[in-house]
Amino acid sequence: PAVNISLPATACIGANTSISTGMAAGATYSWNFGAGATPASPVGNGPHSVSWLATGTKTISLSATQNGCTANASSTIAVQALPGASFSLPATACAGTQVNIAYTGSSPASASFNWNFGVGATPATASGIGPHQVSFTAGNKIVSLSVTENGCTSTPFTQGISISPSPTASFSLNSATCVNSAATANYTGSAGAGASFAWSYPGGTLLIGSGSGPLQISWSSAGVKTVSLVVTENGCSSTGGTANVTVNSPAVFSISSPGYAGVGMPATITYSGTQPAG
Repeated sequence: PAVNISLPATACIGANTSISTGMAAGATYSWNFGAGATPASPVGNGPHSVSWLATGTKTISLSATQNGCTANASSTIAVQALPGASFSLPATACAGTQVNIAYTGSSPASASFNWNFGVGATPATASGIGPHQVSFTAGNKIVSLSVTENGCTSTPFTQGISISPSPTASFSLNSATCVNSAATANYTGSAGAGASFAWSYPGGTLLIGSGSGPLQISWSSAGVKTVSLVVTENGCSSTGGTANVTVNSPAVFSISSPGYAGVGMPATITYSGTQPAG
């Protein structure tokens, strides 16, 4: 009988591959799919679903006997490794900051890359080898990648990353005060007791207070003064919070009056000077 083997040129390690012969049923078939094949030696004309646990060129042989006559055939198939899908990313990051996620496998840029950065990520997905810059909302996130090369797709590779929330930097501050009088600044944001607080009050003097406050601050000159705050917690820093306070000059004035006046007699008392608005 004429014997032929039908199979693809390549297969992926661990994946099922269909192998058959075009001969009709009725003959006796002796298959050998080679070392590491599952199954190794099935019966029948197929098709047979075969997988290999090792890469390399595999030789498939078939012996068919019909009506007392035997014919043999052989063919080869290249079993290819699955591409690697490993990547690197930090264990922790801050919400809203850019995280660098880089492929560390051996596949070339011409392979197909299917990235999934998970819920709350911007962007949520990507293609291409990268590296990719991704920002996340707060919480525990899972990033996954699968790579396809030469028709073989990796098992998905996943890693977790813990995203800490960035603290807020809001605070209360008097809208106005006087030269050399205290204005009170008091933190009103979300950071806990373990956070660090970096206050700035150019030209001012801290009279009392630290940390989240309240702080008593004074200025020796009049004008609109700015107080700013940056809060750091769990390695994450806030965007700067700012507030203004108007520092007013004290009134400059004098009062004149006669040296004496008679009982029941009118006396003139005169005010002179300047007073800032408000």
